[in-house]
Amino acid sequence: MSAESMKQELGEKFLIALRTHDWDLMRTIMDPDVVWSLPGSSRISGEAHGVDAVIARCQLITSYGLNFGLKHVLYGQLGFALSLNNTAQRGDIALDEHLATVCSLREEKISRIDTYLSDVPNGGEHMINGVVNAPQHNDRVWSGRMVLAAPASIRLRRPDAQGTTNHSDAQS
Repeated sequence: MSAESMKQELGEKFLIALRTHDWDLMRTIMDPDVVWSLPGSSRISGEAHGVDAVIARCQLITSYGLNFGLKHVLYGQLGFALSLNNTAQRGDIALDEHLATVCSLREEKISRIDTYLSDVPNGGEHMINGVVNAPQHNDRVWSGRMVLAAPASIRLRRPDAQGTTNHSDAQS
């Protein structure tokens, strides 16, 4: 198997494990000492050390109903990057976010994951913030747990009465 094929397969397995909650599969592609960094100040931000902590982060992320859309797999000498479009919908508010997840490899296993968000200053705001008692009437709150901000790369979409999507700049 070529190096690019192996990297493609690891990337696909990573996404399959996320989408299907197959934590045993996730464990098979990770180095036991894997580290995952994610910017921002949300519940999922910071570094997760070790395969158990990485899986716990995956479980938290998937609990929010995100869809992980693969745009591209990019190949490097020491690993690969997944160009993703994460989306989710709750009621009439939608998340549409672009990000890169860069995976470094050691002995054909993922040893480090670095996630790059399009809007780091608001990374804790538009991802999973963990806000528990947020007011439900605020347009930027999603089910009282997720706060969405809408920089240029993050769009809130609301269908109008005819069912077409209107993009909002989310300026409150």
